[in-house]
Amino acid sequence: MRTRRGLSTVIGAVFAVIVISTSIGYVAYSMNLLQNYNQSVLARNQLSTDKGSENFQLYSLKVASNKFNITVANTGSVPINITRMWVQNTTATDWVNYYTINKAVNPGALITNIGQSSSVNVNTANAYNIKLVTSRGNSIQFSMGSTAAKPLYMQLTMVPTVVLTGKNVTLLYIVINNMSSNNALVNVQPNIPSCSGTATGFTLKSGPLPIQFPTLPNGGVAIFKWVYTLTGTIPGQRETCTVSLANGVAGNTGSDTVWVQ
Repeated sequence: MRTRRGLSTVIGAVFAVIVISTSIGYVAYSMNLLQNYNQSVLARNQLSTDKGSENFQLYSLKVASNKFNITVANTGSVPINITRMWVQNTTATDWVNYYTINKAVNPGALITNIGQSSSVNVNTANAYNIKLVTSRGNSIQFSMGSTAAKPLYMQLTMVPTVVLTGKNVTLLYIVINNMSSNNALVNVQPNIPSCSGTATGFTLKSGPLPIQFPTLPNGGVAIFKWVYTLTGTIPGQRETCTVSLANGVAGNTGSDTVWVQ
């Protein structure tokens, strides 16, 4: 009987050890699981916070060597990584492609040359929708329009409108991007002014200045300047100049007339 009682005591002790070990293991596992869950929640909260703090804007949109050349400003408080660029050609044949970017930029800095390494060849006569996406899932979307897509508001002003012979006349050509859908125009460039009339010795002295606007955002204004000289004219003579955009809509022009006093 003593042997059986001793064996029962040993077996009970073994079971007790097993129960205690299992309980300790379960508690440790539960604590570890809870810790991992808390860390996961904290990580998700931090990711959500960082995503909300992420902010970036289009700084400039150009076309260089038949490729997009996009510059983006990080206006947020956290670093961002632009991972993809989506491009949609909305002219003629409609197609969509995406390209891997993986360009990082710190707060307050610029990231340049986005699109220069993509395989798409840009035709500035076409219109494109472009979307840039970050590693956190934020994105910005903008469009590149063509000066040939629709007539733009433009005006030519000759200053002064009445001039003495031998004096200079300044031509100011104003173009406004009145495109819809937030379309930015690229490589906005004027043609050489076409001038005719009765004035003699109406000669180009300088211009255009600037030669082109690489980017003209929606609602933006481009002003080009030429300077002409009037020589050998007599009072009553006049000269009318007309200017249009390279690759612009036919008939979309600005005109003005200068009179000799």
